[in-house]
Order: sequence, then structure tokens, then C-alpha cells
Amino acid sequence: MSETGSPPFRVILSATCYADAEAALHLAVLLARQVGAGLHGLLVSDEAILEAARHPHARAVSFSGQAVSQVTVETMRAAFRADARLFEKRLVQAARDAVLDTGFSAIGGRLMAVLAQITGARDIVVVGFRRALREGDALILVLGDRNPDSGQLSLALHLAAAAHKRLVVFATPRWEEEIVAAFRRGSGVRHNEYRPYLGTGNLLRELERMSPAALIIATGQDEALPVTALINAARCPVILTGPATEGK
Repeated sequence: MSETGSPPFRVILSATCYADAEAALHLAVLLARQVGAGLHGLLVSDEAILEAARHPHARAVSFSGQAVSQVTVETMRAAFRADARLFEKRLVQAARDAVLDTGFSAIGGRLMAVLAQITGARDIVVVGFRRALREGDALILVLGDRNPDSGQLSLALHLAAAAHKRLVVFATPRWEEEIVAAFRRGSGVRHNEYRPYLGTGNLLRELERMSPAALIIATGQDEALPVTALINAARCPVILTGPATEGK
């Protein structure tokens, strides 16, 4: 969300496969309705996946780890095209049901690099992620040392209420009083929790022990957060509330 409080231009739901996009579609719709933005779908044909498919012994595997079929570059490109068609169809249907403006694009590249190129200053990005474990009861907001009054805390509180989840906020200790006060002023969400932000390494360890429904990252902070590492640690849909960066 912009610092001025003006609505973002788009909520961009991004993924490299339909399963990841579908897992975050409901959340993206809730977010777009909350902030009054259009909903844009982005399917990225990931170059790393295509590169791996060039290996002569490349195989697709099931969730149990069993090889199920041989993979080639052409089969993967066909799979990306099929996922793009299904993603766009579901996106248009969900946007129509929610009375949202919508758009869709399918692009080749690396997900975070593509997002860094196309994301506007007021856009909000949702990175889809299909959970392997049961969804937890909390949304997590990572503020770091960002001022809670910058808009991200209010956004997260309202989204948690709409999703019927509690909110856990990681922020530096100097903001604890303001965050707890915001919890008391809010309504519709119970058992919200403040936790001290003690640096990236500690945050990654915390996320690995949790099972969040979604992770909200306030990007554009003084300390650049490693977005890709946070996504891998949280293993859930991730919302970026500032300009997307490639991360580390």
C-alpha cells in the first residue's frame, strides 16, 4: 500500500504453475476487494524449470517422491500453456463473481525477476504457493523496523479479519506498544500477537517452525529482506506490500 493511503493499481496474483495460483486465489480476491484494486494474474514459465527439463534423465515426480513420467522441454512448455489457460479461466470467473476488474499475462523468465520488472509502485503482489501441510490459523506480517502507521499493519488487520485468521506481527521492539495498541483498537480478530523482529536469520528459523496461512512482507525497508528465502521458509502464499524485488 502506498504511504499516502491511495489505493494500489493492481493486486497481482503470480505463480509458476496453476496449483500455486489456485491455492492463493481466494486470498488475492479478498485483498483486491479490501483495497479496491483490480486483480491481475501472472503465470511465469520459469526458466529454471525449463533448463532442468533439458537434462536427458529429467523426470516428473509425485508428492511421494516417485518418478511418474519423463520430462522434456516441450512437455514442460505444453504444461505451462495448459496451466496458463486454466489459471486465466479461474481468475476471470473469480473476478467476475467478486465484481473486480481483471487482466492476465503469461511470461517467460524467473518469477521474482519478472515481478521486479512489471510491478508498479502502488501494486500489491501475491506469490502463490500450494501448501503441503494443513493451513495454519494465522497470517504473519513482517514489518521489521518499518513504522506500523505506514499502512501495512492496517492492511494486515483487515485482511486477517476477512480471512477469519489471527495476526502475528514481527517488528523491532521499539514498535511493540504501537502494534499492541492497534490490536486493541481493531475488531473482528482475536488473539493477535506481537513478536520481536531480531534479524533475518531469526525470522527464517521462526517461520520454519510455524505453519502460516499467509505471509505479508512490507518490502522497501532499510534492511532488504530476502524474499525468496522467506517464501521457502514459510511455505505458504506470500503478499508483498511494496515494490517487488528479486531478493536473495
